[in-house]
Amino acid sequence: MNIGLVLQSSNSFWELMQYSAPNKLEYCLKWKLKFYMDYCNKDDVNDKSSYERQTVILDAFKRCDWVWFMGADTIIMNQTIDVRQYIDDNYDFIIAHDVNGLNNDSCFYKNTPDTVEFINKTMHHLSHQPNDWFAQTDARRDMPNFKIKIVPQKLFNCYLYDSDPAYAGYPRNLPGDYKDGDFVLHFPAMCNMHRLELFKQYLPKVIK
Repeated sequence: MNIGLVLQSSNSFWELMQYSAPNKLEYCLKWKLKFYMDYCNKDDVNDKSSYERQTVILDAFKRCDWVWFMGADTIIMNQTIDVRQYIDDNYDFIIAHDVNGLNNDSCFYKNTPDTVEFINKTMHHLSHQPNDWFAQTDARRDMPNFKIKIVPQKLFNCYLYDSDPAYAGYPRNLPGDYKDGDFVLHFPAMCNMHRLELFKQYLPKVIK
């Protein structure tokens, strides 16, 4: 099974890549994953970069059976875990559910005709709706038989719900709260200055 990890950033998140990219490359070298890094020359992460995400995934399909898409504000914290354990060939798309709904900054696309159609429909909707996840939701509506697996956030998209001020308004003890030993840590809904501080704090704790 050939798996490619796609890491994408716009201008808005590019300063994070000095920390995010080496972490992903190290993991890919360890587990023999293909690594794709995309720079989108656009300040608005929800505009051109959302469209470009789809084109990079389609390009990765030329060499990959599955694509693992990750945002720039993520860290693979436990590199002893083989991502293949989360791959389920019975599905076309695997995504985690956080407290606000589905989050596609750490998710998996299977290289199938249905997935290619789903991505193309997403790109069509992005021409009218610049937000990537809303466009994917519209594409899913057009494809009721597209096989999506929704999994617990804990598997590969944890947040610092209980320990970071950015989530002070959320309930405590949410299932997706990051604990030592978890696979992936994600820093959504905060400024880049704070993200940079967290990268510096957590990268030394990565389990290798």
